[in-house]
Amino acid sequence: MDSQAGRVEDLEDDLLERILILLEFVTQSRDLCALASCSKSLWKIGCRDGIWASVFKRRWPAAIPYKQPHEDWRTSYAHRHLEMASLAGAVIEFVRMYACEESLEVANYLNALDLLCVRDIGFQDVLINLFSPALSVLVNLIGLHYSLVHLKIQDDAVRDALVGRKISDRHICFRWWSMGVWSNGFRRRDEMHMKIASLYELTEPRQRFLFKVMERGTVHEVLRVQISADFKSSAWVWRDMHSQR
Repeated sequence: MDSQAGRVEDLEDDLLERILILLEFVTQSRDLCALASCSKSLWKIGCRDGIWASVFKRRWPAAIPYKQPHEDWRTSYAHRHLEMASLAGAVIEFVRMYACEESLEVANYLNALDLLCVRDIGFQDVLINLFSPALSVLVNLIGLHYSLVHLKIQDDAVRDALVGRKISDRHICFRWWSMGVWSNGFRRRDEMHMKIASLYELTEPRQRFLFKVMERGTVHEVLRVQISADFKSSAWVWRDMHSQR
């Protein structure tokens, strides 16, 4: 009788696990931990490998082929989570090292962005590790750029994340110098362009050209591109550094 009751309980657990996965009730590890804290039966389900596999695949779909075969999904999730946190930490440290007066040259900005692209960091990792008001807005911008352009996350989802993390109203100043055009045998003075926008505004299509300016970098007629969080006393405020002598 006890064994039959045990089998019924296992069948009920299997059914509930499948329902939770199919309904996408559990999409993040915190959802799973919250669910497991409700009762002993839900705690048992929360420890099952199948439900952790579902959470892992939703967060890092590109990383599935690289899962270690000897690890269960829960262990793999924990290891991947720590790996992504370490990678985000490397980006934060890179920005800290190369930023000058809260400003970053475009070559260094693109190098920091490449650190995320190489390891396929996911949107949840960006949200947790890079979308923080305690970090430099330059780090926030790199996470935003990566999410919109490389992960192609929907604009509304990114806006909700910016608002939820309380960084939507943080502003960035973009400056780029273009070479003066030739006229009557003389080259005119180089021209500086400047645009200030909030992180929220950068999710709008009309501001998306700024990402293209950064991704192009210093090519052809563009002499220098700089991204700054300091609008008044930036390291790049003296025209004689760029104007013709």
